[in-house]
Amino acid sequence: MTEQNKTLHTQTDKKDSTALNAAVKKEWNKLTDEDINLYATQKDLFFKKVEEKQQIKPEASRKKMQEIEASCGCSSVKAA
Repeated sequence: MTEQNKTLHTQTDKKDSTALNAAVKKEWNKLTDEDINLYATQKDLFFKKVEEKQQIKPEASRKKMQEIEASCGCSSVKAA
């Protein structure tokens, strides 16, 4: 991968990551940015935070996250 391609890839990842974070925040407005960032590194803890703050069971929130990722086109992007 050339340096230019790496830069474009990084910019795309950041854009997708921002879109994912915004979509999650819109769906679950009680989550902090820190909570949302857990999705990239500690998914189980992220879903516990959703349950704790939004009163949504992990099974339901996992399904909703799949829908959110599909709707923003960021299914392989990590939240940042």
